[in-house]
Amino acid sequence: MSDNAAGTDTGCLAALVDWDRRASERLAVCSSPGAPWGQARRWTRLLEYSGHGVPWLGGALGAAVMAHDAPKRDVQINLLWLLIFDIAVVLVCKAIVRRPRPEYNIKDHVTLLSDVYSFPSGHATRATAATIFIVREFHCDHASTALLLAWMVTCCASRVLLGRHYILDVFTGMVVGALEYLVLKRYLWLSSEICEAMIKTR
Repeated sequence: MSDNAAGTDTGCLAALVDWDRRASERLAVCSSPGAPWGQARRWTRLLEYSGHGVPWLGGALGAAVMAHDAPKRDVQINLLWLLIFDIAVVLVCKAIVRRPRPEYNIKDHVTLLSDVYSFPSGHATRATAATIFIVREFHCDHASTALLLAWMVTCCASRVLLGRHYILDVFTGMVVGALEYLVLKRYLWLSSEICEAMIKTR
């Protein structure tokens, strides 16, 4: 690649990052109580909690342990496995990229390890991967699918509205989440035998 081409690519990337920062800051209308939509901050915080890893992991684990039907148990265990896989992918990506969170982000939320970094959004990867998994593996009807998709989109959007992430963090997170499900389904799916062995050893 020539120096001119490399310089053009670098310039395009810099322009994209600059646009991302400026557009994200304009959309961070719930980033503080004094922001334009500051009164809606409590509701966007609820969306934030709904996509947090702790309740998802706890819920998936509890559902897997309490499931008596083998096929349902297998699906629940694979959902738990997907959530663990998601955390690993996000932590590795954040540790490599190390993009700081927006300066206007209020540090009033729980962060762990490299989750202090911004790229990609873990809420976006988790919400997307979990939504696709639930819709496809639990064979949701149209109404349930619509509700899940609405939650996924609003949960992801809340990351920018709250000033937690930039737009590209969230968009990339959604793409990564979709890829996580595809990789799990094709290469990492736990068989019934493995799931049964895991339950017996608990």
